[in-house]
Amino acid sequence: MSDSPEPSKLEHHIRRRLISGFLVIVPLWITFVVLKMLFHAMASLLVPILDELPFLNEVSDQFLALAAVVIFVLTIYFIGTISAFVMGRRVVAIGEQVILRIPVVKSIYSAVRQVVNTFSISEKAQFKSVVLVQYPRIGLYVIAFVTGTIMDTAGRKLYKVFIPHAPNPMSGFLQLMAEDELNATNLSVEEGIKMIISGGVISPARIEIKTNTRAVPEKAN
Repeated sequence: MSDSPEPSKLEHHIRRRLISGFLVIVPLWITFVVLKMLFHAMASLLVPILDELPFLNEVSDQFLALAAVVIFVLTIYFIGTISAFVMGRRVVAIGEQVILRIPVVKSIYSAVRQVVNTFSISEKAQFKSVVLVQYPRIGLYVIAFVTGTIMDTAGRKLYKVFIPHAPNPMSGFLQLMAEDELNATNLSVEEGIKMIISGGVISPARIEIKTNTRAVPEKAN
């Protein structure tokens, strides 16, 4: 039996671009579908109520739909504002605990919550820079994020390094490492997160190791 021919560079290029495009389109499509479902659900509740108001009897259906959109946006903003305060966070936490006790709903909510947290990580996490570290053994390099520095009792500066799991960068390991154990790179935090989420499919063609460069800027400590 003859060996099957290896894919050409053109086929490899097309396959990578299709996968990259797929990974970009799917989150956007899911976001669109979810927002569309939320809007229709909110509109189905609000339009009948607005239609019953005396001063809105003569307005068009388009105006009622627009009013429903405005109320929908204001509702989301109001919920976000409440959740920013301590009492609001407690209420949200209590609500999540109740939801997580319902067998079927728990699985759906947990999965959606994980996806949302993953795609909002760049706003929540205070990553300073992207580095390469040898983990879990010498000779194996992984993408990691520097979150800051800390001093030990001997006065040595240690770097707080978060080593994420793929494809969910919300979980991982926190290591305290000396600067000579870190390899600074030219990757931005966004590029590093994309590599983790995509399992390496979305990545620059080359990673540059920066020598004689601090793993995190001094002002960001």
